[in-house]
Amino acid sequence: MNIQGNSEIKLPQARGSIFILVGAVLASASADILLIAAGLQNLAPLPVLLALHIGIAPFIWLATRNCDPTLSAMAVIANLAMGPVGALGTLLLCASLAGSKSPASSLADWHSKLAKPSQVDLSQRLSQAISEGRMLEPGATNPASFQDVSQYGSIAQRQTMLGLVSQRFDPGFSEILRQELRSEEAAVRVSAAAVFSKLRDKNRLQMGAGKPLPDVLTPKEAQDRGIALARGVKSGLLDPADLTAARNKSLDLLQRARPRATDADELEEVICTLLFEAGHHDALQERLTAIDTGQSAVLRSLHARLLMKAGRMTEAAEVIRRRQGNSVRLNLSRRAEGDHALLSLGHGDGQ
Repeated sequence: MNIQGNSEIKLPQARGSIFILVGAVLASASADILLIAAGLQNLAPLPVLLALHIGIAPFIWLATRNCDPTLSAMAVIANLAMGPVGALGTLLLCASLAGSKSPASSLADWHSKLAKPSQVDLSQRLSQAISEGRMLEPGATNPASFQDVSQYGSIAQRQTMLGLVSQRFDPGFSEILRQELRSEEAAVRVSAAAVFSKLRDKNRLQMGAGKPLPDVLTPKEAQDRGIALARGVKSGLLDPADLTAARNKSLDLLQRARPRATDADELEEVICTLLFEAGHHDALQERLTAIDTGQSAVLRSLHARLLMKAGRMTEAAEVIRRRQGNSVRLNLSRRAEGDHALLSLGHGDGQ
C-alpha cells in the first residue's frame, strides 16, 4: 500500500514540475520575442539586447530549480543558444514527458530491472563454447561445476549437463553420472539412465566386446586390444565383476606385448597402474626395479605407494621428491575423440 501511495503522490508532483517548466519557458520565449522585435525596430543597441537575452537564463534557472534538473539545464542552454526556437524544442520535450510515465516511475522500473538476477544457463553456455571451440572470455564468470549443477541446478540444467556428459564423455564424469542415476527426480533418473545405457554400449564396442580373440597375436595386436580394454576399465562404466574381468584380460594382453619392463613410457604406466589396481604388488615391484622411474610421474607415484604400504616412509618421500622432465605425452588410458587426442601431463613436477 505504501509503495502504491508513494507512486500516486510522485506522479502529480512530476507533472506539476513540468507545468512550472513550461510556464518559465513560455515566459522566456515571450521575452525573447519582444527583444527581437525591439532589435528589428532599433529601439535599443544590440549589446543591451544581448545582455537582456542572457539575463533571461538566471530567471529560467531560478523558476525551475525545483523541477527536474536535466530539463531545467536543457531549457537554460536552449534559450541561450537559440532563443525562441530553443524554447519551442523544450516545450515539445515537456509535452512528450507529460504524457508518459513520470521520471521517478521510470527510474524505479529501471532499478527494478537491474536488480533482477540474470538467468544464465551455464551448462548451455559451456556446451556452446565446447561446440564452437571457444574458451571463456577474460573476466567471464566461470561455469558451474557438474557437482554444483547436480546439487543445486534445476531439472532442465541437470538434463543439459547429462547431455554434455553424453556428447563429451570423460572418465571423470562417471561418478556424477552414477549419482544422477540415484536422483530423487524421476526425470533426471530417466535421462541419466538413457545416457548411461548409450555410453555403456559404446564403451563395450570400443573395448572389442564380441570380437573373437585370435589364438596367436602379434605384440602390436596384443597391445592394441589390451589398451582398448584398459580404456574400458578407466571409463568408470563397468560393473565390479566386468571391471575385474576386463582388467585381468587387459593385463594379460599387455604383458604379452611387453613381458618385461624396458622403458618408462606411457605403455609401462598403463601396465603398472593395472597391476597396482589388481593388487599384484610383487609383479609391480619387479617391473619398477627394472627401469628408471624418475622421468614418469605415474611410475614414481606407484613406486612411492608401494613403499608406503611396506612402511618405508622415508624412501617413499625421497621417491616423490625426485625431479622429472616437463614433456607432455599421450595418455593411452583415455580415448581420443574424433581427431583430437586427449593429452595429459605424463611428466612435470606440477603433477
